[in-house]
Amino acid sequence: MKWRHSLLYLLVFCVVAGYFYYFEVVKNERKAAADKEAKRLFQVARESLDAVELHPKGQKSIVLKKEDRWKILEPVQAEADRTAVDDLVSTLSKLESEREVIAAAQDLTPYGLADPSLKVRFHSQETWMELLVGEKNPTGSGYYVKKGDRPEVFLIAHSDWGPMSRGVNDLRRKQLFTFEPGKIVGLRLAWQDGSIVDVKKQDKPPGWEIAGEPEVSVKESKVRNAVEQVQWLRARDFPPEGPEDLKAHGLDSPFLRVDVDLGEGRTAFLLVGQKDQDGKRVRAYSSELGAVAWIEASLLNELPKTPRDLEDRSVVGVKPDVVQKADLRLGDLHRQAVRMDDKWGLAREGKGPEALKEPWQVRSLLWDLNQLEYVQKVEPVPPLPQNPFGRIELWSQTQLLAVMGWNQDETGPESLRTVWVEKDGNLKALRMKSEDLEKVRKAVQGILSPSDKEASS
Repeated sequence: MKWRHSLLYLLVFCVVAGYFYYFEVVKNERKAAADKEAKRLFQVARESLDAVELHPKGQKSIVLKKEDRWKILEPVQAEADRTAVDDLVSTLSKLESEREVIAAAQDLTPYGLADPSLKVRFHSQETWMELLVGEKNPTGSGYYVKKGDRPEVFLIAHSDWGPMSRGVNDLRRKQLFTFEPGKIVGLRLAWQDGSIVDVKKQDKPPGWEIAGEPEVSVKESKVRNAVEQVQWLRARDFPPEGPEDLKAHGLDSPFLRVDVDLGEGRTAFLLVGQKDQDGKRVRAYSSELGAVAWIEASLLNELPKTPRDLEDRSVVGVKPDVVQKADLRLGDLHRQAVRMDDKWGLAREGKGPEALKEPWQVRSLLWDLNQLEYVQKVEPVPPLPQNPFGRIELWSQTQLLAVMGWNQDETGPESLRTVWVEKDGNLKALRMKSEDLEKVRKAVQGILSPSDKEASS
């Protein structure tokens, strides 16, 4: 019967396929794994390593020890960089031989192993292991190595040299602080010239208050930026002198002191010195790191110098994600940008919206409007122009959120321009940089008439 023949063929096929899979796939995979394991110079698990010593020729030895975390004991006492040490430990535990060069060398000089450039010792489960690293091979693809007092000379890959050749500063922790920016409750900056910026977190909007100046409205994003500038600090390098004498680093009377209130009685502080001669870096001491480090001097330009630097000077101050419609007018041009799910369309008078080919232009305009800041208020408020050259209305689905208008003034690039803003039933006249207003005008022009000649400002 045909079905019996089919069943027999199927059985034969399964037997052959199983035979092929086992001998051609499984056994090959096992052989490859066994070959790879045989190439390992040290049969040790990465997690079991708890001490490493690096003895580079002609340089100070580096001693690392793992307690609750990795620490450097020599030539300085410092917390180790977790990523750098993990890379080193992983390299040592997985170190493979590219090939055996010679089984028992009578003279180690040709391999640079008579006086090795690096000796590595590491400890695992009450056993110390040793690796000697010599010269590169003639092609530069690897290094000659030798295991302790074993006679064999092996070749390891060039890439394995990097993690083992790092200096002490490469292995030190670079992060000055580890606090979470969203959890701090206070920030105080004391500048050498006597200026103080002191803000405290509040439960009510806008969320932060300047000490002694509760009438000043603080922009939350400015405080967040200052906090993140401190939290993300990384050491570029470490000076040779230790942190014991801050005066030697010019930090006994710092150019800037930053105090961070972490809540529940926990605090941290940062001392920052003057810029060095090239103006690119400064010395800094972190209470958390417990060491003096070189950091980017650009930090001094990013932090607020006075309480007014944190003031909310938003011209419009409407978040882009709440805007559903934007009525745009520029000279004789007038259109309405309408949100269409995740895109934007442009509606002409009496017609429905047509999807924009470049909806990012509307998103960019809304973002710019939210970031706009004024230089000064104009008081008393001058009369609102009846027919302003430029006018932007921002709407939710049913509510007018804000209106911004300006005249067609002829001014130079360094002057200030007056804009009128209606929001929450209030009318304000604000002076802002002309280049900022010009950026807005060009963005509106690009949306309303991207192919036409630009309207002049």
